[in-house]
Amino acid sequence: MIVNEDITQIKIDAIVNAANPELVSGGGVCGQIFAKAGKLLAKDCAAYKGCPVGEAKITFGYKLPAKYVIHAVGPVWQGGGAGEPALLRGAYEYSMELAVTHDNLQVAFPLISSGIYGYPKDLAFHEAVVSLGGYLMNSREIDTYLSILPEGFRPPYCQNDLKAPLESFLKDGGDTALFSDKTPPSGSRPVTPLPEFLANLQKVKGWSKEELARRANLRVSELDSVLEPPEGAGKPPKNWILALALAFGVSGTETVALLESIGMSLDPKSVTDLTVAFFLEKGITDVYLVSEASYTSGGDFLGALPKIVRKEGPGR
Repeated sequence: MIVNEDITQIKIDAIVNAANPELVSGGGVCGQIFAKAGKLLAKDCAAYKGCPVGEAKITFGYKLPAKYVIHAVGPVWQGGGAGEPALLRGAYEYSMELAVTHDNLQVAFPLISSGIYGYPKDLAFHEAVVSLGGYLMNSREIDTYLSILPEGFRPPYCQNDLKAPLESFLKDGGDTALFSDKTPPSGSRPVTPLPEFLANLQKVKGWSKEELARRANLRVSELDSVLEPPEGAGKPPKNWILALALAFGVSGTETVALLESIGMSLDPKSVTDLTVAFFLEKGITDVYLVSEASYTSGGDFLGALPKIVRKEGPGR
């Protein structure tokens, strides 16, 4: 989930500190974490005698609401030619490994290296989304929160070859048959109730619930509410259905039919819906990539909905 929240105030299993290699108190988020955790945090960090760039160490959270603090050391930006992307991805992935090892199922990250370390925020955001998304695609269920800094920051979409076509598509209001008034072909319309139809797709793919949830950027509990809705439950959020359609790799026409089966449709006035339609026409179904493009353009992340609440100071 994408948040704009002070991670030092979140009651959660673990928060990630944008640390320096010496693992000492610094500015921004790092300084806040040390100040709020108390002296024992500094003592624990000193025992490690530092941490290599691209790796992470873990301590208790002490006076923080979080049980643990994972100290991830990102690279200083040197123009992009000194291995910075790989080191930044390593910091995220190493942090996730530590989280899983210590049974932390909820982890909140700042945008590592995007503060005084000078990593361009658009590139730092992209690496964070790719790193965390890639890890979650191949790991057990774990809730991750990425705090966007500063408040209101919407990073440019980094897939340059599609940036201009997407902007044009959004400006034109979605010049595509997916937004037409024509009824989708009968062969594309689910002949079974939506939960059963999606469950059958899951069986065809051979995915566990955990894997499908990761691919659709959903919690397993949220996926369960779609596949096995309780009696009297309302319609699932359209965002979830779009995420599941992308995760399963169904066509644009099939996506329209899925929505219509529960009385929904693609809205040509919705940036999120337009962005999804654009990528469906391109045959691109990576939920995390489409989500990044949607969020960048002013829409929502797909799957678990973002929670934009408070501003957090600059990170390292």
